[in-house]
Amino acid sequence: MKYRVICIALAFVFIVPLNTLAADTNYRFTGQELDKETGLYDYGARNYNPNTGRFMQQDPVLKDNSIDPFFLNNATKEELNEFLSNPQKLNAYSYTLNNPIKYTDPTGQTEVSALLTPKKTATQVAFWLGVINGRLRPTGRNISAGLLQHSLNLRVGNNLDLSINQKNDQYGVIKEITQKSADYKKYINDVIINEGVKKKQTSIDVTYDNTNGPSITFNDGDLKTAFHGTHSIHVIGHQLDNGEWDVNVSINDVYDFKPENYKGDLEAQVGNNTAFVSQTQGIVSNYNINVTFNDRVKPQ
Repeated sequence: MKYRVICIALAFVFIVPLNTLAADTNYRFTGQELDKETGLYDYGARNYNPNTGRFMQQDPVLKDNSIDPFFLNNATKEELNEFLSNPQKLNAYSYTLNNPIKYTDPTGQTEVSALLTPKKTATQVAFWLGVINGRLRPTGRNISAGLLQHSLNLRVGNNLDLSINQKNDQYGVIKEITQKSADYKKYINDVIINEGVKKKQTSIDVTYDNTNGPSITFNDGDLKTAFHGTHSIHVIGHQLDNGEWDVNVSINDVYDFKPENYKGDLEAQVGNNTAFVSQTQGIVSNYNINVTFNDRVKPQ
């Protein structure tokens, strides 16, 4: 009789819904947020249904039954031929290629290795905090430190987009650009002022992203580390009576790391490639940066 009582008690325990045994938090399956009203998990780009093990929306890279190679690369870091080589990727609603033991999907856009345990996550975050406080800030690279810190602050999939202007510039980006960057001054003189003189124009409004004209690249100092690569730029310039130019500048960048960055600079390349690995694992988050400011420039 006692044996039967024990069996009944055990059966009762195991039929209790697992969610009732979880801690009092909305962040559960793979650390994503559970909407208690709908029973769905928020994965950023899509919602996940734990009852079916599938996403509720189709994969954004397969939207409208077509694939945009640029969007694909931006979202998954994969080229089109690499993406198409795995038939599981063409299942628009599947979760982690139907292999949740091997992969997780922190953004709702692409799978990453599930071997990254919470302990490893904490270890890697601690590593990058050590880089911030042990290497970047002591060498005066406060902008690089600030942007990396911003990347670590929130989970992958959250909106981390950063707007910097003259009223909100906690990292000193605008001062570094307008007062210290020879690349910026040369760009404004060569592309804006000299072009205005050449065309006999006192007003210029241009947007360049290297597909329709020369954009801006920072090649030195903290700006090179923080904003590696080439960035789109929008400049509205007006020549004043004293010959100076009043310019309104908007620089757009994506905070991300690519293997081809920093070729020729071994130390920077090692750091970049390490960050690229952390990026693919969801430790370092990508986000958009928009820097807007007004400046007064003298022709050189």
